[in-house]
Amino acid sequence: MPLFAEEATRSLRGSWDLLQRRPEGQRWFDYSPEGFWRSFGAVGVAGPAFVALVAGERADLGLARPGAGLFADFAPVWRALVDFLCIWAPPLLAGWALSDLLGLRKRLVAFVITLNWAGALAAAFLALPALLYAGGLAPRGLATIYVIAAAALVLNLQWFAAKTILNVSGGVAALLVLGQAGLAALLRNALV
Repeated sequence: MPLFAEEATRSLRGSWDLLQRRPEGQRWFDYSPEGFWRSFGAVGVAGPAFVALVAGERADLGLARPGAGLFADFAPVWRALVDFLCIWAPPLLAGWALSDLLGLRKRLVAFVITLNWAGALAAAFLALPALLYAGGLAPRGLATIYVIAAAALVLNLQWFAAKTILNVSGGVAALLVLGQAGLAALLRNALV
């Protein structure tokens, strides 16, 4: 377990570097086959963000009341689960489709590893507005502005990761990010 904690710390640092458009951030990721499988542990690292998303959904649905359990109702848990799924699945699907289309299969494993760890950072960014809203520290309108700002950070991170890891132009990376954002919107609308 200490090895995973060290890898998670390094990988989150690499994600932070990529968010700040520093290509040297990719040196922090373990691009080995074992690192590929461990990168899916980023979903577990983002577990506290999931709890914050559930709290935000409960508040949004008017279910936040004293004494009520956080997971007492299925609807907010389902909505938070769909949001959580939208953090990881669309970027991976869009990356897979684009890498296949452009013949970038050799870089796909590194891209998946990077996106998995970047997803943990993205979950934290998106959880903060949910937590502020659920705690009554941000009204709905302000929380929405925070979500838009967090989404912009996430899209920037995904764009630079695509550009750097797949070694594609900014336009191709933008196409990938727009595609995955559209896919996430479709997925959320279909499931919620």
